[in-house]
Amino acid sequence: MFRFILQRTLQAVATFAALTAILFVWLRSLPGGPLDALLGENASPQDRAKLVESLGLDEPLWTQYLRYLGRFWTGDLGVSTGVWRGAPVTEVILTRAPATIELALSALIVGAVLGIAAGYWAAKRRGVFDVAFLSFSVLGLAVPVFFTAFILKYVFAVRAGWLPPSGRADLSGSIPTTTGLTLLDSLLAGSGAAFAESLTYLTLPTIALAIIPFAVIFRLTRASVTETLQQDFIRTANSKGLRNPTIAGRHVLRNSLLPVITVIGLQAGGLFSGAVLTETVFNYRGLGQSMALAFTTRDYAVLQALIMLAAVLYLVINIVVDIAYALCDPRVRTP
Repeated sequence: MFRFILQRTLQAVATFAALTAILFVWLRSLPGGPLDALLGENASPQDRAKLVESLGLDEPLWTQYLRYLGRFWTGDLGVSTGVWRGAPVTEVILTRAPATIELALSALIVGAVLGIAAGYWAAKRRGVFDVAFLSFSVLGLAVPVFFTAFILKYVFAVRAGWLPPSGRADLSGSIPTTTGLTLLDSLLAGSGAAFAESLTYLTLPTIALAIIPFAVIFRLTRASVTETLQQDFIRTANSKGLRNPTIAGRHVLRNSLLPVITVIGLQAGGLFSGAVLTETVFNYRGLGQSMALAFTTRDYAVLQALIMLAAVLYLVINIVVDIAYALCDPRVRTP
C-alpha cells in the first residue's frame, strides 16, 4: 500500500511540475504582460526598463520559473495588479476562498444527495419518473453552466423577485464571522435570520452549479443500481424474506456506490471551473469571480496562483480517490 501511495504521489508531483512550467511559459507569452498592467500602455521606456529589472524579468525564463516555484512553496505568490491592486495574492485567496468553498460544498452536497436518491428511485421504479429524470439529466449536461445561471437569475430573481439577483450575504457587524462561511457562522451564532439571509443569496448559485454533478451522479447511480438489482445475491436476499430497507441499504447501495463515490471526488475538483462562470453571473465574490476578473485585468499573479491552486486541489482529490479505491479493491494496487 505504501508503494502504491508513493507511486501516485510521485505521479502527481510530476504532473504539477509539468503544468506549472506550461502555465508559466504561456502567461509570459500573452500580449501586454505585467508591465502594461502595472504601468499602463503609455509608460515610458525608462520606466519599463526600471520595472523589468526590479521584477527580474530580464533574467532567463528558467531562472524566473525556479524562483517562482521557490516563492510558491513559501506562500509568497506575488502582488495583485488588478483584482485587488497592491494586495498580496495570498490575502486575495484567503479572503475570497470561504465564499467559493461554501458554494462548492453546497453544490456538491445538493448534487450528490439528490443524484443518488433520484438514481436509486429511477432504477427501482422506472416508468415516467425514470424518463423525466433521464431527460432532465441530459438537459443538465447539454446546457452550459453560465446559460443555466442566467435563466435561473432571470426567472427567480429578476421576474419573480423571490431571491436576490446577485451578491453574497454580508453578515459582518451582525454576527461574528469566524469561518467566513455564512451558513456555518449563522449556525454557530444561533441566528435564524442570518441563516435565512445567507440561504437566499446562496440558493440560485448553488442550483446552477449543482446541476451538472447531479446529472452525472444520477446517471451513474441509476446504471449501477440497475446492474446490482440483477445480481443473484439480490434474488437470494428477496427469497430469504429480508425487508426492503435492509436489502436496499445492506446489499444494493453498498455494492452500487463505489463508482459513484469515485465520481463524486472527481466532481469536487471540477466544481472550481464551474464556479468561475457561476460566480461571475451572480457577482458572487469568490475565487471563481477573482479568476475571471484576473483575466480581464491581466492580473497574472492572481491568475497563475489560482490555476496552480486548482491543479493542486484536483491532484490531491485524485490521490485521495485512488487510495480509497485501492482500499476497497486490492486489485487496483497491482501494477
